[in-house]
Amino acid sequence: ILETSKLDINASAKDKAQTDVGKLLEETVSPYFFIAKSRNIKMTLSLEENFSAAISAELVKKALSNVLSNAVRYTDTNQSIRIYMKNHTVIVENECKPLTNEQLAHIGEPFYHPVENQNENCDSTGLGLYLTERILDACKIHFSFAPYKNGMRFVLNLQEE
Repeated sequence: ILETSKLDINASAKDKAQTDVGKLLEETVSPYFFIAKSRNIKMTLSLEENFSAAISAELVKKALSNVLSNAVRYTDTNQSIRIYMKNHTVIVENECKPLTNEQLAHIGEPFYHPVENQNENCDSTGLGLYLTERILDACKIHFSFAPYKNGMRFVLNLQEE
């Protein structure tokens, strides 16, 4: 299954078109607002620095959806998720216990779950960030996923080279 998805990703990654990133974000984020609200998580989307980029919109939307799903899943109750654009990047920040360097070293592995996050309420397959990494690598899009002062920050760099 993973090999088949790899073939589909590589084929779709070549299908790039100029895309309004703000509109893509609005479409992608919309269902997660309801999920966040049901968990008492404040989610904000700022499109003040909207831009267009030559991307495979379908694949970038899948990657962002995986990131948002994880952000909602792992953000602490009564905390926040911020999604915004800055300097041709899309940034997703979620307030949670930051992952350790050891956990981050394995986060892109298929079926990996950080030990603290393996509980009865976790419905994760451990494939989301693995597939996100594969999608963005196939699309040649640089990204980072790292701790920041309040939790975790995912940065998607859509700067055209």
